[in-house]
Amino acid sequence: MKQRAVPRPGDFYKHFKDKLYQIITVAEHSETGEVLVIYQALYGEYKTYARPLSMFLSEVDHDKYPGVSAKYRFERVDVKTYQNITELHQIGNILERHREIPKPEPKEPEPLPEKEMPKPGEHRQEKEQQDLLIRFLDAESNEERLEILRRNEDRISETVLDSIGLSMDFPLSGDDRGKKLRDLEGFIKTKMKYEKARR
Repeated sequence: MKQRAVPRPGDFYKHFKDKLYQIITVAEHSETGEVLVIYQALYGEYKTYARPLSMFLSEVDHDKYPGVSAKYRFERVDVKTYQNITELHQIGNILERHREIPKPEPKEPEPLPEKEMPKPGEHRQEKEQQDLLIRFLDAESNEERLEILRRNEDRISETVLDSIGLSMDFPLSGDDRGKKLRDLEGFIKTKMKYEKARR
């Protein structure tokens, strides 16, 4: 299959359901490294969306949409075709008025690919980590913060440790969760000593 060009900021793409979008940027997911296309609708409420690059450039599922003649999910549009149009949203309005295919049924949410499906208990673990971070941030004293870290040292995630470090203006470095935990505890103890010395 011929490799398609990566969308560029400012490019215009028409969805196979005849809606027009403009590319804002191509970004990298900070956790997974997955490449995402960030694009804005040029109709309705002008919402902004993010979609994996591979899905954005993929072909239309003709089994799911047998009446669609378009080959790709999104096709690049040359807006020079619309030279008399001064505002971008008017392009979308023109495409809606000159629609060649019947209006499709309301779009059902597409299921996540299996590799991206949440694992059992993943949401619960994520919520536990969020609750842990909130408890730490809401703590009224450094003694209480230190106690929260000690009580949860076996289950606190590296991401939460990094967030705590940033909240205290003490960015943590390295990839070792244990070292980050020790560095953070040491920093809090130092703050406690400093606070006692000032009294």
